[in-house]
Amino acid sequence: MWRERSDGPVLVGSRCSACGLSTFPERAFCRRCWADSMEPVELSRTGRLYTWTTVHAAQPGYRTPYVLGYVDLPEGVRVLAPLDVAEADLRVGLALTLCLGPVRYEDDGTDVTGYRFQTVAA
Repeated sequence: MWRERSDGPVLVGSRCSACGLSTFPERAFCRRCWADSMEPVELSRTGRLYTWTTVHAAQPGYRTPYVLGYVDLPEGVRVLAPLDVAEADLRVGLALTLCLGPVRYEDDGTDVTGYRFQTVAA
């Protein structure tokens, strides 16, 4: 779903070569036109906050509370991800950028790294 490059992490989605629809995560066929001509594509690292919620009760392996939000990317893709933003600073349209960080932990307490979004640096 993501890969690290020398200039930072990127999300990997798909783009339909028939109709141009971009999706995340990668898919085998297009949900718009049903073509099976999907190609991997690196998505933009920055987007805008669509909405968010604070999670207070979660499955085992997740530290609560945490903020989870939908981020709209320029490709027309909406990504669900944890947010590294103080609740008081959240607002619809907030500019966010992709980062990596702990998303949960294993039974032995080891952190599992995944993609997240944080406020764009000024």
